[in-house]
Amino acid sequence: MRETFAALWMLVTFLSPATAQWGFTEVGASAGLAGEHGIQGGLLVNEALHMAGGIAAGDYDRNGTIDLYAVRGNIGPNLLFRNEGDGTFKEVAGFGGVGLQSPAGTSSSAPLFCDLDGDGWLDLFVGAVQGGPPALFRNDRDGTFTNVFAKSGIAVTRDTFSAACGDYDRDGDLDLFLAHWGALLGGTGSTTESLWRNDGNLTFTDVSVASGITAAFLAHPNGGTVEWAFTGNFTDVDEDGWVDILVAADFGTSMVLHNRTDGTFEDLTDPQVITDENGMGAAVGDYDGDGHIDWFVSSIWDPNGVAEGTWGVTGNRLYRGLGDGTFVDVTDAAGVRNGYWGWGATFADLDNDRDLDLIHTNGFGDASVPNTAEYLADPTRLFVSDGAGIFTEEAVARSLVDSGLGRGIVAFDYDDDGDLDLAISNANGPLALFRNDGGNLNGSLTVRLHGTTPNIDGIGARVTLTTGAVTQVREIRGGSNFESQNPAEAHFGTGTAPLADAITIRWPRGAVTTLTDVPTGQRIVVAEPSATCAADQVCDVCGLSALVRLRKAKVKIRGLATPAADDTIAFAGTWIGRTDTPITFDPVANGIEFSIVRDAAPGSPVFAVALPPGAYDPALGAGWRANARGTVYTYQSDVGVGGITKAVIRRSRRTPTRLRAKIRGRQGAFPIDPADLPLRAIVTLDPSAAPTLCVEARFSGTLPPHGCEMLVAGAVVKCR
Repeated sequence: MRETFAALWMLVTFLSPATAQWGFTEVGASAGLAGEHGIQGGLLVNEALHMAGGIAAGDYDRNGTIDLYAVRGNIGPNLLFRNEGDGTFKEVAGFGGVGLQSPAGTSSSAPLFCDLDGDGWLDLFVGAVQGGPPALFRNDRDGTFTNVFAKSGIAVTRDTFSAACGDYDRDGDLDLFLAHWGALLGGTGSTTESLWRNDGNLTFTDVSVASGITAAFLAHPNGGTVEWAFTGNFTDVDEDGWVDILVAADFGTSMVLHNRTDGTFEDLTDPQVITDENGMGAAVGDYDGDGHIDWFVSSIWDPNGVAEGTWGVTGNRLYRGLGDGTFVDVTDAAGVRNGYWGWGATFADLDNDRDLDLIHTNGFGDASVPNTAEYLADPTRLFVSDGAGIFTEEAVARSLVDSGLGRGIVAFDYDDDGDLDLAISNANGPLALFRNDGGNLNGSLTVRLHGTTPNIDGIGARVTLTTGAVTQVREIRGGSNFESQNPAEAHFGTGTAPLADAITIRWPRGAVTTLTDVPTGQRIVVAEPSATCAADQVCDVCGLSALVRLRKAKVKIRGLATPAADDTIAFAGTWIGRTDTPITFDPVANGIEFSIVRDAAPGSPVFAVALPPGAYDPALGAGWRANARGTVYTYQSDVGVGGITKAVIRRSRRTPTRLRAKIRGRQGAFPIDPADLPLRAIVTLDPSAAPTLCVEARFSGTLPPHGCEMLVAGAVVKCR
């Protein structure tokens, strides 16, 4: 019935010039998101169980599509939905080893995908309430996970209602912030178990006391002896390059924790501004396009204005960031106060018109508790931005109709059609998946990052995109919407613009990458700039100076899979889409690097080469030289340099933008094992000389090339 209504509505709106031509269709069941959340026992039995839940989004298998992990209360094991890339999902929690059944009286909560060991693959943290089993699942890079919680050092004794990851101390790896609503606060020396420093190898240390966060909770005038935190987010609100922490919390205890840059935080909450009464969910983003991070906090709004229980009734808050760590309350001016009993929230440009819309899901209560009766069927709220900082609620008009007991919400492009869809996890109810129909009538551009180890996803980077007079800012975040997270990528609506004039990325370590004249309507992967490699070094990432639109790419690697082979031959062939701008490339002046890297155990052979620049030297028998027509360059090494025997770079005379590179080297034989992954092949043009091309092959099978992923600037290409 719901899908039929949505389809009819879409037909009417497409025929009506007065109405914008986009809306939603609920497709959860048909897309394969089967399985309900449920709690044994009513609200009066245990309130925490009825607040727990959640859903996490991330590409855990690195196939270019976004997967989902959902908790189920205590009626069955949790669920892992692998995105099949055809608009459907397959439930694989059993195969993946992440089912995690919660005993009666307990529940999982607050799942989080985050690469916590820095190997480029998303690990999975799962919190719990009422003594349920928390988990830290290491991604084994073959579709399965191993629970390493017992060895992680994370000693959580409190209910966990949200989890977020970010690098608060700028040491390169990702730390955790956990929120524990309802936890009793002790005296001096006690810990709130909030901030967990990543010590490497999936081990963590509780630094809640040392960082000053425990003291901030204890000192809050409305906190007393209980922590009321629901949702924490790492985000740089004062724009000094160090992530701060925003905490949405119940009973007037929301906080702005400022990072002092020395491993400690201070509470800089302005009680005259931060006035939400029952902060629960949170959305973080630049809603007004001024370049500063804003903060939305979902709360409780009572339609009749009467509090039937111990909660406030004044609704949501929208705090506009000023860029210096302070905020201004613009709730009423923006029109987002009335949201019923709010939980998970997120900003997202759903119609791709270049401004962020706001969505939050709602509902709480139990039939046995009369005071909550008016909140049992709260609708999800959709606040559509007019681009000038004012929102209009349009959930029903856009067929975003969900009146379950909403908890988590995720905005992600599950069907890869260029607009953002919505997944909602409901307490004591089914998952909902709302397909965005018509949001892609405007264009979009999605940016994923390939950062430096161990922060491969570039968490904490700030991405700025400019089209015409409009500038948009996104943070790459491992944040929390409340018991839920969006994937760590930046989605930009681009309206009717065919090009993004500029994309600027401020990386967590301070480097800046700028791309210009980037075609819209695509998903790009941008690599963090790295230092130039010497002849005996390995470049694990390469820098980008301009976007390269890929038309064709292939990687062939021979001689690595069998012990009998003694030669390593790598070939990379590419087509670059800028055929109207022939590439001027001279290896003598510009140099080129080509490497094959195997992550192996100590002592195992690794083949890695960075070819140095330089003209051919007859005395040494080494260097670059070209044939008479200048279309083929050959590098001949002297004995033993870099393990290179010969390198050939060929540029087509007919198509100047076509390059081929073939490298031949001898390093001895060694077998490839899945535990040695990934294997990497990179061809880089000097950024100062031409648009940069990166080709990376990741092998997922025992023998290459049985399944691999190529991450290329401008495209993600599967190869078999």
